[in-house]
Amino acid sequence: MNRVFILVYAIGMFSMGVADGAPKKMSLNGRINDLADLVTQNLTENPLVKGQKLALGQFDGEGSSARNSNFGVELQRRLGELLANFRDDNSDYTLAGNYVYAEGAGDNLGLKIVRLVVTIKQLGKVLVTIPDIEVNETDDIDRVLGLNKAKPEGELKDRNESTQRAVEKPEFDLVGGHRVAAKGAPEFSMGILKKSSFNGKATPVVPESVKGLAFTNVGVGEYYDIEIANNDKADAIASITVDGLDVTTSFTSDLGPDGKKARYPGFLVLKGTTVVIKGWLHTVDQSKRDNVFSFVVNKLGQGAATQLNTRGAVGVITAQFRESCRPNGSLSRSFGGETGKGAPLDQQFKLEPVKIGDRVLSTVSIRYNRPQ
Repeated sequence: MNRVFILVYAIGMFSMGVADGAPKKMSLNGRINDLADLVTQNLTENPLVKGQKLALGQFDGEGSSARNSNFGVELQRRLGELLANFRDDNSDYTLAGNYVYAEGAGDNLGLKIVRLVVTIKQLGKVLVTIPDIEVNETDDIDRVLGLNKAKPEGELKDRNESTQRAVEKPEFDLVGGHRVAAKGAPEFSMGILKKSSFNGKATPVVPESVKGLAFTNVGVGEYYDIEIANNDKADAIASITVDGLDVTTSFTSDLGPDGKKARYPGFLVLKGTTVVIKGWLHTVDQSKRDNVFSFVVNKLGQGAATQLNTRGAVGVITAQFRESCRPNGSLSRSFGGETGKGAPLDQQFKLEPVKIGDRVLSTVSIRYNRPQ
């Protein structure tokens, strides 16, 4: 029997208000948009770079936490999209920078944030330094640092402290012998199933702990599937990134109503079920063959991140789970090597409209490049 895997499109994201005096939420998406606006302002008004086009350089992590993340990959890809009208890969002017997990300043004083320091250079000489951009939203920080962390309740400061503990003392639980779960949160888990060929038999890989981080032995030339389990009391949406690239969006050929690339929030995992994701989504069109590209570990410089002209920390697979329900239902919570494209496969999908909670219930990460 063919099994249908369900992608979702959101009809609503539901959030709670911010208490008076609490730090303002600074999300990844919002801050990247702010950064693109600042770059655009310089390219249209600053005499030093006015009228110039930009090539995209690297966005490197500083410090052990940032270097072991995939944030630079995502940042470069998003800026490339937002600044498409100002791009020229052959330009002498380059947009590049670094990021670090560090103490916040100003409104973020007392918090640990991800700080972006971005510059515009001409032949290596810094012409413009963009004012520092800070991300304080813990769901985003957890994902880009590749953490394992269970749902934190409370205000931003409480959640931020929970993230700090996950960075300082990483740990995880095993569920079902091979799936990784955040410590104390077995409801949501993720495992890696290794294959010798794109259509070969999948075998669970038992991860090992390396300084509290979950690592699996998947080598160059080997294929794998991603197994997602939801043993919670409610349905969930699982959004998955591999080496900083979104599995449902990065290589899809589907278009949204606006004619631009479709963006799916993730996979619907019904309560009490397990699903297996076989590769990067190509299309949900059931009339087309080869609608996913299998996950295969390639040599550095030959993987999927490289194909999208991005480079960063690789070997990190992260799933984030949010509660979901049908459009007429109610959310139950009151609080809010590198992998490349392998041979094409067929996997059935259908689209479902759902409501999605705005808070991540659990973040689960597995690394597959063991540090030297």
